[in-house]
Amino acid sequence: MAGICRNCGKMTKGTSQFCPGCGSPVQLEAGKPIEHDPSPTLSKARLRNGGIAVGAALVLALILGVAIWTLSADADSPAPEAAATEAAADPDAPRPQEWFDTYVDRFLSAEIERLVVAPAQKRSFPTARGSEVTGRIEPGEMLTGRWVEGADPATRWLKIRDGSYVWEGNLAEPQTITAFGMNGFRAGDAFQSISDAFRPQGNYGSQSADWDTYACETYSSNDRLVDVMVIEGKAGSFLTVSPALKTANGIHVGSTEKALLAAYGSGKLKREANPYDGVDYFFWAGKDRGIKFHVAQGKVETITAGDRSIEYVEGCL
Repeated sequence: MAGICRNCGKMTKGTSQFCPGCGSPVQLEAGKPIEHDPSPTLSKARLRNGGIAVGAALVLALILGVAIWTLSADADSPAPEAAATEAAADPDAPRPQEWFDTYVDRFLSAEIERLVVAPAQKRSFPTARGSEVTGRIEPGEMLTGRWVEGADPATRWLKIRDGSYVWEGNLAEPQTITAFGMNGFRAGDAFQSISDAFRPQGNYGSQSADWDTYACETYSSNDRLVDVMVIEGKAGSFLTVSPALKTANGIHVGSTEKALLAAYGSGKLKREANPYDGVDYFFWAGKDRGIKFHVAQGKVETITAGDRSIEYVEGCL
């Protein structure tokens, strides 16, 4: 910083307070003033712009806050579309009302007969999801109707003559061997109602025309597939030695003992020694309905189905 001697006017350098020439006090040179913003308008503009920026930031923060709250609410309450998809994925959820309102039968067959092999329900529509139960059917009844496509296209339902629907899982081909009979014949039927399908000569010598209704007799069917044991005028049980007839589990004459046990499970079969040869396996569907498999040399030789007469070893004994 430069200085001026008040006495001799000599310029000095440095920060000395006295003149080196005459020793008089030195007047220090005044410093430059601090520059201030000469434009008050510019300062106001800057202030205004800063306020706008702050306001915009507040608005943006508010928008982000609302968005975050909305997303959080959506996470707790699924969208209607997601809820509908979730309901549709539930295999037990009722069908939508629109499906019932617009339903039209899609027939898959001509009129056929099917045997009821398990307790079945009659329903108002071909689905268990939301339809009404209109009745019940016990095993052993023969139904006539046409197959229709179910609400699930992978299933079929039999639309029977009264307009109701029965699920295919409770039905079987009439030729199937069940605890109620075989090849379309059922235990308990009056022999007179099925006698035309059997040869009139009884295996014990009786003639159907003058047959004693209280005697025990067996008759062979015209196609030689089935023998019927008739007791007191009714079919008691049926026997086959033909591999053409099968149970619902696929067992037939000629099946191995191993296949029989695998199909039914040893826990469901009662094993008894046969007094002549081999063994007998009994499958009981009720206290008075069952199937007997006679096994010899490791294979099924005969199958008998019907009432308790399946236990008879020879004739009505």
